[in-house]
Amino acid sequence: MGYRVILIIAVLLSAMLRWRIYTTDLIGIHLWRQTQTQWNIKNFADYSLNILYPRTAALNEDFDNVVLLEFPIMQWLIGVLYRVTGTEAIFLTRFSLFAISIVTTIGMYRWLSHWYRSQYTGALTASLFLFSPLYYYYAINPLPDVFALCMVAWFCYHFSQYMERPTYRSLILSASFISLAILSKLPFIVFGGGVATYAMYLIIERSWGQIRDVVIAFSLSLIAPMMWYLRASRSWDREGPIAGIFAADMSLMDIWQLISCHLTHWWIQLIVGIPTFLLLMIGGVLIIRDQRGKRLSYRAAFVLGSALFLLIYYIYELNIIAKVHDYYMLPFLPLLFLIIGQATQILQRWSTAARTILATVLLFAAAGYSYHTMQPRWSLEMSYFNEDVIQYKEELKAAVPANSPSIFINDGSACIFSYYMDQWGYMFAEDHLPAGWIAHMITKGGVQYMYSDSRIVDQNPETQQFIDSLLLQKGDVHVYKLKPLD
Repeated sequence: MGYRVILIIAVLLSAMLRWRIYTTDLIGIHLWRQTQTQWNIKNFADYSLNILYPRTAALNEDFDNVVLLEFPIMQWLIGVLYRVTGTEAIFLTRFSLFAISIVTTIGMYRWLSHWYRSQYTGALTASLFLFSPLYYYYAINPLPDVFALCMVAWFCYHFSQYMERPTYRSLILSASFISLAILSKLPFIVFGGGVATYAMYLIIERSWGQIRDVVIAFSLSLIAPMMWYLRASRSWDREGPIAGIFAADMSLMDIWQLISCHLTHWWIQLIVGIPTFLLLMIGGVLIIRDQRGKRLSYRAAFVLGSALFLLIYYIYELNIIAKVHDYYMLPFLPLLFLIIGQATQILQRWSTAARTILATVLLFAAAGYSYHTMQPRWSLEMSYFNEDVIQYKEELKAAVPANSPSIFINDGSACIFSYYMDQWGYMFAEDHLPAGWIAHMITKGGVQYMYSDSRIVDQNPETQQFIDSLLLQKGDVHVYKLKPLD
């Protein structure tokens, strides 16, 4: 089985296994982050294509729904596609993300083929990467992390080209891709660690011309990310990802329990997958064996630097990652599958028949495992939100005219409830909404409707004075028309 056949089978298999998901509305694990990203896309399409002002649906902050997180390159591109096609079907988002996953896989293939000087090794390893359970799930869900991962795959390819044969073309391309990766998602800056250790290697080798070029190119590549994140971080929670583990009230036992969970469950079952984990172990052993007693090479410098910065990132964000934010582990995939590539290249020594059989078994085992473990994630039960909102979304949405700013209770995400209702508005959580705020939102924000799943709020006599009528009840979700105020 040739390398092209392997890649084609992997892509087709990936598409077929998730066929019903492409037309499925957003649902499942990390629905909060998915709906937030989809709101960016929708607002670029419907409201403004100004990429500097990504919007969600929450107007709570001074009647403004601009939320600055990552630089929304992916969201903007899909928003443009929405405008061009004149449709906002979720299929278009998922299909765009699937296309990005193909480009990512090709980038991994090009990088690994170049690294191991074998198109077969590159194709098989990149195909197994496509069926990492973690990537299998997130590859067609709207998260900017998958776009950043795509940029990093191509950065690795062009930078490995530069390390082997320095040209301005490969240097400029690699610097451009890492800049886009960091802009798209800040944690991917860890791959700058590989560039830093490569620069140290050049200093040892006294390659002063190359050092100058690398420093200039990658310093320039950081200008745009620095400008964006200096602006965006002003509104960030200082006790969240920025503060990292230093803001966590965790004992050493708590930290060890998290790391143990990741080692025994996440790394084996979620990130790499059981069918591929043995290859990771074999690859690790082979790399250690091959490097023993050898002088540090430029490749080893790049890998060690990237691995070191990934480790620092992991420890620093451990309290945020916890047992919940598994997509924070996506930056680990390129190096993990680089190690797996060390094992898959052993197949080059086998006969064509044996190699074809084993490659087929590996590919279908990885695909089957990812399907079995990840497909249930796209479910109502794993959305961890009021199921009545999702189950009756069409009826609830139809109860309120389009483009009518509304109050939403309860929605701690400030994205999910409003996404299903397709309305901007004011989001509140934990059964908390002072009556005075309602008056302010009616008079200043033009609010005429309220969605509520909280009887504590909507049956409160102070709230009742603002309610004109009950328009609809579905499950425990009520839709109210509010009284106009002079």
